[in-house]
Amino acid sequence: MKKFILLFALVAFTFSSCEKDLYDEEIAKNQTIKDLVISPDFDWNMTQTVTVTLTATAETAVGVYVNAACTNEYKVIECTVMPGMMPIEVEVPAAISTLYVKYDGAVKSFSIVNQKAEYTFPTTAKSTRGWGNGNNEVPMYVGKSWSTLMFEDLFPKLGDYDFNDFVANYKYNLVYVVSSNNQGKVTSSHVVGYEYEFRVNAIGANYTITPYLKVTTKHKSLAGVFNYDPQSKKNELIVTSPNPNIKIELVATGSDYQVFKFVGMTDKDPRIFLNTEEGVTLEAPTTIKVEAHTVDNQGIKWENAYTADVLEFDFFIYNGYNEVHKRGFAPALGATYPAADVEFGAGDEYYSNSGNLIWAIDVPAVINHAIEKKNFLNAYPKFKAWATSKGEQNKDWYNSPDSKYIIDYMGKHPL
Repeated sequence: MKKFILLFALVAFTFSSCEKDLYDEEIAKNQTIKDLVISPDFDWNMTQTVTVTLTATAETAVGVYVNAACTNEYKVIECTVMPGMMPIEVEVPAAISTLYVKYDGAVKSFSIVNQKAEYTFPTTAKSTRGWGNGNNEVPMYVGKSWSTLMFEDLFPKLGDYDFNDFVANYKYNLVYVVSSNNQGKVTSSHVVGYEYEFRVNAIGANYTITPYLKVTTKHKSLAGVFNYDPQSKKNELIVTSPNPNIKIELVATGSDYQVFKFVGMTDKDPRIFLNTEEGVTLEAPTTIKVEAHTVDNQGIKWENAYTADVLEFDFFIYNGYNEVHKRGFAPALGATYPAADVEFGAGDEYYSNSGNLIWAIDVPAVINHAIEKKNFLNAYPKFKAWATSKGEQNKDWYNSPDSKYIIDYMGKHPL
């Protein structure tokens, strides 16, 4: 009798264990972002600020990139290096440990160590102007390379987390003018403007989506310097788009910020998806480029490290009912944040819930989006470990998509 009971228990345990394994596998297969356990203090950020020091004995035209191929979409600095030039602070992917500098037809790598990177040019580097050419003024562009924004549109509800309700690329630069004396040494530096490009790739939303941008000055000395005034035409914006119906509209302004609405970039009926479904012809993106300059290019003299962090760019969407921002950004259009309506309770930061789930991710790379109704965790299998490890594991998760679950949009419509 004991043997029978023992055998029965063993069989039951074996069956139970197999059933549990199968059940666990099924849970894992069907798990979505909503099922992930996210640390409450994870900020979802994928970038790092690196101080780049470039040293040269003669003026040398260079570009600094975050990829070895040194392609334009991944350029973060474009400048003429001069003796006495200050360090340059730049935002780059957290996943990288190497930067690349291109000059005189050569490409050289240099390491990021403790968020610092230094490169000294050989004295044989060709000079763009050399010594003794009088006072020179040359532009310098410091910014963020092309990135990918992915939104869920149902805020304050969670949605299906395929992160293709609104997909866009953007990049920006802060523009400096650097002056040198007749020995080729830096004498002054001025912030004279900013520029950005924005393009809409896909919309898988049930709502009518409108994109916006809030530009905030992060340094008091620059408050109001770039503010566009449509009445006086002060700091007139230069707007470029292949579609004449695409433009920007100033909707709010303050001493240290301005909010712009993108007009004509998402003209589609609700529930008609754009570039998110399998087997459809992929339409070309809608694009816009905006340049903002101070009057007569006379900006504020800059005496610290050059940086792209002078301004804050908050690209967000409006779904007809609520704004949807990246985690930590406050509403920008005057509405009250609907904390009481956030599904499963509001989190400690804006646009996060009590489980630190979010409605937008900002990827510092050019990537493809998931097919409509496909599980984002299947489209990007390494995302789960990144998100649940507070960003410590798989920092470059976005470089390993599963082609069965994504739209090859960038292959059809590269930057």
